[in-house]
Amino acid sequence: MKKSCTLIGALVALASAQTEPTATLQWMSGCWVAEMPHVQMEEHWSLPGGSSLIGYSRVISKGRTSFIEYSRIQTQGAVTVYHALLVAENRTTLFTMAACTPDSVRFVNPEHDFPREIAYYRLHADTLQVRLKGVENGAVRSEEYRMHRRTCEP
Repeated sequence: MKKSCTLIGALVALASAQTEPTATLQWMSGCWVAEMPHVQMEEHWSLPGGSSLIGYSRVISKGRTSFIEYSRIQTQGAVTVYHALLVAENRTTLFTMAACTPDSVRFVNPEHDFPREIAYYRLHADTLQVRLKGVENGAVRSEEYRMHRRTCEP
């Protein structure tokens, strides 16, 4: 009987760890890039661990860094939150996870202007679609980027 309880306890613990929301986002981990004429966007995400993923992104425009953001996706209790720290503004904005599937995740903050929604979609093992939606200067705005996995450099 004691062995069965130990086995059941281990299986319950394993099932709980597998359903931890940040653990399901392992597909986001790695280095990603979107290249357009004169602009390169990069995102880097850690492997999930400790109920979080840590990331950063930058935009390089005409050879100069024009945007930097440090990000953290973290689960605390029953809530998973995307923390976005915009370096130029020295301000963190929080987005709550609204949906999560094996191939997508969506975070929302209806009080923020742009973006109000941040969504990631895994199109293939090496391709992400990133969608930002919100309101800017009273007008609805949406941006989408297709990012491709690349080798992470030191």
